[in-house]
Amino acid sequence: MVFRKTGRIALAAMLSVALVGRLSADPPHGLSLENLEQLARDNNPGIRIAAAHRQRAAGARVQAGLYPNTRIGYHATEVGNLGTAGAQGFFLSQKILQRDKRGLDIAVAEQGVQQANFQSVAMESRVINDVRLRFYDALVAGRQMDLAVELMTISDEAVESSRTLFKAGQVGEHIPLQAELERDNVRIFHDSASNQQFEARRRLCAAVGLDDLDVNMLIGNLDRESPAWSWHEMLAALMTNSPELAAAEANVVRAERGLERARQEIKPDYDVMVSLRHHNVTAHEIANIQVGFPIPYLDRNQGNIQSARADLVIAQHAVRQLQLRLHDRLSTVYRQYRDAYQQAMRYRSETVPRAERSMALSREGYKHGQLDYLNLLTAQRTYFQVKLSYLKSLGQLHRTMVLLEGQLLSGSLNTN
Repeated sequence: MVFRKTGRIALAAMLSVALVGRLSADPPHGLSLENLEQLARDNNPGIRIAAAHRQRAAGARVQAGLYPNTRIGYHATEVGNLGTAGAQGFFLSQKILQRDKRGLDIAVAEQGVQQANFQSVAMESRVINDVRLRFYDALVAGRQMDLAVELMTISDEAVESSRTLFKAGQVGEHIPLQAELERDNVRIFHDSASNQQFEARRRLCAAVGLDDLDVNMLIGNLDRESPAWSWHEMLAALMTNSPELAAAEANVVRAERGLERARQEIKPDYDVMVSLRHHNVTAHEIANIQVGFPIPYLDRNQGNIQSARADLVIAQHAVRQLQLRLHDRLSTVYRQYRDAYQQAMRYRSETVPRAERSMALSREGYKHGQLDYLNLLTAQRTYFQVKLSYLKSLGQLHRTMVLLEGQLLSGSLNTN
């Protein structure tokens, strides 16, 4: 198995993660990401399904280690001989398994347990990553709603200023009409932002597993500093810690043990039977011992060996296929992360402050008649586009960071 020791340690730590951050019945300041993650661990059905898969694999391991039951029965021969009941008694029979077979059965089942454990880790990661993705989507939607409210205030102010200037004879009638049209557009954006916020909150509830959860108050920060990860750093972490890859590697070992088991099947098991009877003709007690085994000259399990060999080839190439698929997915997500990181940094340090300064000066100048409405409208639209683009870059940045930190795992509601 090529899964590295560091990956085993990391995944084992994830399986045994302590339950922290318990949510109180009435949180005073809203829900944090830690609160939502704990709620998801307790309520998301995907985690329960993964636990049941682990139990099923553990049951298969127990079953593989069980020895065949002893058979007991009634035995009669020579019934009617000389008018007697013949020989009457009972028998015991037992199948004696080849030692290597039972050990290999247990080894195959043990790898099934390992595979189920890694798949359980993957499912928990999917659930937690989905909660984080939906959480940041909800934060972005909330900020967009704040931006819509701010733009409504600016638009209302522009309408009032335009009407005042029109009454004073400083502008034509088309200026207040233009201001009202712009306010209508802002109202449309406001309605859309409200709908997006509703959707984001509902999807967050679905990821947690509680469709009636109150997520109107969320505690989180979209503007926190983001790490500057390198490609090689992300690729190495993914190939070392991916539970998907670990599960695929465990399946290779399982297929290897399965091939060994198929080859061992040619060794015959022994059937042993002991019978005790009372012979009514001679009044003697008779014991019989019978030992038998099949002669493997027609069926040498060659078909199952061929199938097991093919399963091993499939499992080995599936690991490489998954490595390439992870590499391909990481390429796209990492490019999106770099784009979002660079854009967010530039917006935060340069573009947003300039847009805010321009908007403030334009509002003040228009209010006092020092600036025409066209300049105000240009500044307003620029401000809106800059703030909206900044929010989109922040949303994309947090989305890609979640995926990079979470081994690209998501979609817990679509995976069993």
